[in-house]
Amino acid sequence: MSEGYHMGVRLPPLFFLCIALACSERAEVRGQVLLTIDTDLPVEPGGIAVATVDTLRVDVYAPGANDPRETRELAIGQRATWPLSLGVVGAARVRLRVFAARWSSIADTPALGRERVPRPEVTVDRLIDFAGGSREVRRLRVLLTGDCMGRAADLVRGRTCEGAQRLDQAASDELPADDGSPTRAGTWAALEPLPCASPDDPERPCIAGGFDVLGDVTLVGVQSELEQPLPLRPVVVSPFRMDRVEYTVGRYRALIRSGYVLRGAAPRRADASETGLAYCTFRGNNDPTADTLPLNCVAYATAQELCAAERGRLATEAEWEHAASGRGEGRLFPWGNATPACCTVSLSRAPIVSVARECPPGLAEPVGSHDGQACAAAGGGSGDARGDVSRDGILDLGGSLSEYTADLFRDVRGCALPGVQRDPACTQGTTATLKSADWTAGLSRARVALRASASSRPDSTQGFRCVVPDVP
Repeated sequence: MSEGYHMGVRLPPLFFLCIALACSERAEVRGQVLLTIDTDLPVEPGGIAVATVDTLRVDVYAPGANDPRETRELAIGQRATWPLSLGVVGAARVRLRVFAARWSSIADTPALGRERVPRPEVTVDRLIDFAGGSREVRRLRVLLTGDCMGRAADLVRGRTCEGAQRLDQAASDELPADDGSPTRAGTWAALEPLPCASPDDPERPCIAGGFDVLGDVTLVGVQSELEQPLPLRPVVVSPFRMDRVEYTVGRYRALIRSGYVLRGAAPRRADASETGLAYCTFRGNNDPTADTLPLNCVAYATAQELCAAERGRLATEAEWEHAASGRGEGRLFPWGNATPACCTVSLSRAPIVSVARECPPGLAEPVGSHDGQACAAAGGGSGDARGDVSRDGILDLGGSLSEYTADLFRDVRGCALPGVQRDPACTQGTTATLKSADWTAGLSRARVALRASASSRPDSTQGFRCVVPDVP
C-alpha cells in the first residue's frame, strides 16, 4: 500500500490493517477480526461545538512493542462515515483515538516524522489487545464513548477506559459481537442540555447545564504558566441562574437599608493613599449617586456573604466560563469571536497617563453600559462584537470588573482531574480565582478563558456577581 497523507501529516503505509467503510465486504482472511468502530460523540457541525470530533487515529503495535508498527489517521467528520470497519490479523495491540484536530498539535518524531499529537484531556483513547490464534473470523464492535474522554490509555500497564462504569480495565479483545446497528454518533447522554426547572427571573437568567470544555489552546504563552488556562478541562455543569449584571452599589445599599447587619468588612471608600483603592465606587450608605456602578473594593469574604444573604453564592470558575463561552459554543469572547471595539466592552479606560490604553480614559461605568446600543449608535463594532452580551443575555462578562469566583487560585494542573468532571471547583489555594478583565485592562483581555489570582486585599478593579442553584 502506498504512503498516505492526511491534513498535512505524513503517514506510513499500513500493511496488515484494513480500514474502510466496506472492509467487511472484502475477501475474509481466516483468523481475522473484523472490528466495527463507533462513537457516541457528535461528528458533524450543528451540535455542541466543543464536543464535536473529526479525526480518528489508529496505532498498531506488535505484541510487547513500545512503538507503533503502523499508524493511520482518518478524517471522520461526517455522520455517513460511521461506523467504520477495521480488519486485524493475528496478535496485535490496537490503539484507537478520536479527537478534534483543532485541539491537536504537530510534532516531529523519530519514528513517524511529522505527527499529529492529540491533546489527551479531550481525546477518547481506547486500547484493545487482540490475542490472535483463532482460525475463525470474528465480528466485534467497540464504542468510543465520551464517558472516556480525558482518560488516556496506559500502554505500559495495558489499561484502558471502556465506559462510565469501566474507567480502568485491562485491555483485551473481549468485545460485544457486532450487531450491524447504525451509528450512535451524537447520542452521548452528556450532550443533552439541562434546562432550568425554577421560575423565570429576568434579573437572573437561566444558564442551562450540559457538557463544555474549559480553557483555550490559543492562549499558550499569553499569561504566566501559573495562570494559563491549560490543560483543557472537559466538564458537565449543572443548570443555575446568574445575575444579569454585576453586584451594584445600589443593591448593597438596599440590603443594608432593609436591616441586614453585615458581619464582614464593609466595602471600602476611595482612598488614593492606599494601593488599589483610588477608584472605589462605594460612597457611603446614604449616598445614592453611585447606585448604578458595580461594587468594587470589597473583600472576598464580604462578596461571599452578600451573595449568601440573597440565597446565592459566587459562581465556580467552571460555571462562569460555561456561561461566558456560550454553553458549549466555545466562544472566544462572551459575545462571540469578533475582536472587540471600545464600544463593545468596558476595557482599556485607565485614567493614568502612564498606563497604555486603547479607549478614551474614564473610570468604572454603570453596569450594562455596553449592551450593544452604544456600538449601534456609533456605527462601531464588527460582526458579533456589538456589545458585551452573552448568549443568555448576561452583561459585562468581558469587562467592567474582574469577578471573584468560588474557586481558589492555583495552576490548572494542580486541580484538574482526569476525565469529564461534573461541577468541578478548586478548593486549594490562598486567594480567589478571578474571571473577566477589568476596566483598566486592554481589549484583548476580554478572552473568556483568561484567569488570574485576586489581590489579597480589596481593589478598585475587583467585583463580583452572584449565582443561585436551580431549585424548582
